Amino acid sequence: TQSTWGNTGAVTRSTYMYYVDACGGVGVLIVFCIALFGSESLRITQDWWLARWTAASNPSLKTYLSIFAALGLGNALMALARAMICMLAGVRASAVLHSRLLDSIIHAPMSWFDTTPLGRILNRFTKDMDTIDSSLSTTLLGFGATLARTTTTLAMVIVFMPWFAIPCAACLAIY
Repeated sequence: TQSTWGNTGAVTRSTYMYYVDACGGVGVLIVFCIALFGSESLRITQDWWLARWTAASNPSLKTYLSIFAALGLGNALMALARAMICMLAGVRASAVLHSRLLDSIIHAPMSWFDTTPLGRILNRFTKDMDTIDSSLSTTLLGFGATLARTTTTLAMVIVFMPWFAIPCAACLAIY
C-alpha cells in the first residue's frame, strides 16, 4: 500500500532485480556467489584436512601444515574477494541509484513538486540513500555468508548421512 512514507509490505522481486542491476548486473551477482561458496568450500575443506591430519598415525608435519596453510590462505583470499565485490557493488549501486533518483526529480513535472511535500523529497535523498550507502551492502554480505555457510553445512551432512536429505527436502518444501 502507498502511504505518506512510501510502500509497505513485502519487497518485490523486481525491486531486488533493480538493485542487482544497479550493482552491476547478474554477472556481478554470479561472481559474488562464486566467491561466497568458494570461501565456504575452502573452510570446510580446511576443517576436513585438519581432521585427517589429527587422525594420521605418523603425519608429515611439512606436508600437512603446507596444505593446511594453503587452504587457510585460499579461504582468506576468497573472503576478502567476496567482501570487496560486495562493497564495490554497493558503492556502484549507491551512485547509480542516486543518479537515477536525481534524474527523476529533475525531469519531474512542476505539478509533482506542487503536490509532493519537500520533506518527502529530501527524505529520499538523505535517509533512504544513507540506508543504501551504509546498511544494505553489509546486510546482504551477512545474509549471503549465512546462506552459503548453511547450504555448505547441509551439503556436508547429506554427503555423510544421505538419509538426512529426506527431512531436508520436506522442510524446504514446507518452507
